[in-house]
Amino acid sequence: MIADRTGDNAGDSVGPSADGFETYGVTGVALITFILLGVKDPMVQVQLLVWIFVIRAVMVVASGISYSSTPPSPRPPPRRRRDGFRGP
Repeated sequence: MIADRTGDNAGDSVGPSADGFETYGVTGVALITFILLGVKDPMVQVQLLVWIFVIRAVMVVASGISYSSTPPSPRPPPRRRRDGFRGP
C-alpha cells in the first residue's frame, strides 16, 4: 500500500513518462467510459472511439520515429580522480 502510493506520487511529480500506465491507460479507460455513457448518438460514439485509438496509434508511431531518429548522447570522458586513477 505504501509503495503503491509512493510510486504513484513519484510518477505524478516526474511526469507522464515516469508513470505511463496511469497516465495513458487509466485516462484511456476514463475517456472510453465517458464517451459510452455521455454520448447518446451511436455514430458519434464510434467516431470518437476511432479517433481516440487512431491518435494513440499516431503517438506510438511518433515515439518510435523520435526514438530512432535521435542520435545517442556522447559519453563524457571519465573524470580523473585526485590520485590519478582514471577508472574503468
